[in-house]
Amino acid sequence: MSESTYNSKRGARTAVQPRFIAVAFLLGAALVAGAAPSELAFRVALSKDAGGTETSVPFSRPVDAKDGEAFRIHFSSESDSWLYLVYEEPAGISQLLFQGQIRAGAAYAYPEDGSWMRMEPPSGSERFHLVVSKSRLRDLEAKLERLPSGGAKASDAVAEALAALKTAGGPAGETPGKPVPMGGVARGGPGFQAYSFSGASTYVKTIRIIH
Repeated sequence: MSESTYNSKRGARTAVQPRFIAVAFLLGAALVAGAAPSELAFRVALSKDAGGTETSVPFSRPVDAKDGEAFRIHFSSESDSWLYLVYEEPAGISQLLFQGQIRAGAAYAYPEDGSWMRMEPPSGSERFHLVVSKSRLRDLEAKLERLPSGGAKASDAVAEALAALKTAGGPAGETPGKPVPMGGVARGGPGFQAYSFSGASTYVKTIRIIH
């Protein structure tokens, strides 16, 4: 995976301040109705560069892609939350793309500067692990700090931590079969079809792209 401006070979971004670009709109209504104040309520969308037009891509199942195709992840939350985005390459080595706090009611996109995550050889299964939490996950951050210099051992430790968080969080009211609108238009573009989640205080969602 490479990007117009982000090249996975030069190392992960480990910003502690939000580096997603805040898209220029606020959600017009609550993201997920009925979520308790201590629970998460958020939306995630995946978009694709289709010949210069940005279109929504379903991701409840692995996404089939071709080398050269490009994607972007969109995210918005009903409450201030901590967000971690971890990229796992086909060989199993992980990189931290982002960690930081995001604002309630704002919409974000990654990559943050309008570029794209482009699928390139070698072929395989690429995973993007999105972790969202009501509180800061310091134990996870300690493991993420060892990436990428820690190699396979550090990547395995992160994978175990993500699996434990996913098990502990349990189901978060995911509605993968019925995508819902993101709630606005970004820079004149389309309103992306997002998947909504609610419940729990920490949740892990993995977007898998096979090429």
